[in-house]
Amino acid sequence: MTAEPLTPAQIAGRMTAALATITSLWPDMLEPTGTATGGGHGDPRVIQVCNVRQEVNWQVRGWAQVLIEDHDLDDRTPDGHDTLGLCAYLRKHVDLMSTHEANLDALQELEDCADAVTNVVFGHKRPRLALGACTITACDGIVRDAGQDDDGHQIARCTHCGTTANVRWWAEQMRMPVRDTLTGAELIVLAHQQYGRRLTPSAIKMAVKRQMLTPLPNTRPQAFTTAQCIGYLTRATT
Repeated sequence: MTAEPLTPAQIAGRMTAALATITSLWPDMLEPTGTATGGGHGDPRVIQVCNVRQEVNWQVRGWAQVLIEDHDLDDRTPDGHDTLGLCAYLRKHVDLMSTHEANLDALQELEDCADAVTNVVFGHKRPRLALGACTITACDGIVRDAGQDDDGHQIARCTHCGTTANVRWWAEQMRMPVRDTLTGAELIVLAHQQYGRRLTPSAIKMAVKRQMLTPLPNTRPQAFTTAQCIGYLTRATT
């Protein structure tokens, strides 16, 4: 049986719930000072919170900007660093967001943000995306994405031997596509075959608008660097 598609009202309701979760739990997140755990900026807990706070702000700011540009909104918008203000702005315009061409992409990302905040507050850990079997000799572990390193590069780690490396290196070891560039259509195929992720042309369009992907100049059809595509796919599913 095929699942019925979500109605705009259902999407709006779930978006509102996700934004409400972020708003209600945001004050309970550890401030990134390290004082709550006695650790400094290298403390894993502090790093986790900093990453989540940055990611949630980045997501809600991006979707607010999409609304403003696509609907020519001229009401007062919050400062780009004001995460709670941005959430309130999205809730104010949730009916517009729920009927946008990328409404399902927005819903998924807002619910992912709500999950991430909940995980930080209550200590639940979501399973990370598996890239594939480890290619290290005599190792039977699974390689999963491990977020970003200190330089902001996407990395992955084997669950058994602990080998940690850039996702592009793992992609090469696993014989994933390592061409220098991928078109939007090829990115959709890569997302499905190697990452188990359903990607749509509208999602790519929104990713470009929100500067999650930057097209290479003078490419027809539009193309992106492979490294950037891998980074986008791993970041979008953590």
